[in-house]
Amino acid sequence: KHTDMKNYIINIILLLLVFYVPPASGQARQGNAMAKIQAKKKAFFNEKLQLTPKEAAQFWPVYNDYSNRKNLINQQRNSLMAFYVQNEKNLDGREMTETLEKLVDFQKQETALMEDYTDRFREFLPDSKVIKIFVTELQFKRFLLTQSIRPRPNTR
Repeated sequence: KHTDMKNYIINIILLLLVFYVPPASGQARQGNAMAKIQAKKKAFFNEKLQLTPKEAAQFWPVYNDYSNRKNLINQQRNSLMAFYVQNEKNLDGREMTETLEKLVDFQKQETALMEDYTDRFREFLPDSKVIKIFVTELQFKRFLLTQSIRPRPNTR
């Protein structure tokens, strides 16, 4: 259980890092950074999944839709967690229960989304590549995390 909780916390931190939106003054820089991340993601997925040109043409529109929907769920979950952290001491029992139920509901939404899109991916990909999609997502998050904590050369 301790390892499960540790993995859960690490996944939350990864999600927060991936979906962190800096203040408005950095929006141009953030847009450029997101474009670079998306380019890296596409190259990473293409390498790992070994999609044929036909598979890639079918995969990317479906995957992008899946990813956008998943990101929305994650953003809503992150907002809920931020709300909880800021208001934890002021929540009564009913509010605490509602917050927990919403958190569980986000997990259910994500599971339903995965089930739905697994079926969609299976329409044009073999199961071995569908499994690799979800493995590759985790590998890419870990890759991004290692990139973000790696010491960077001094640019001064």
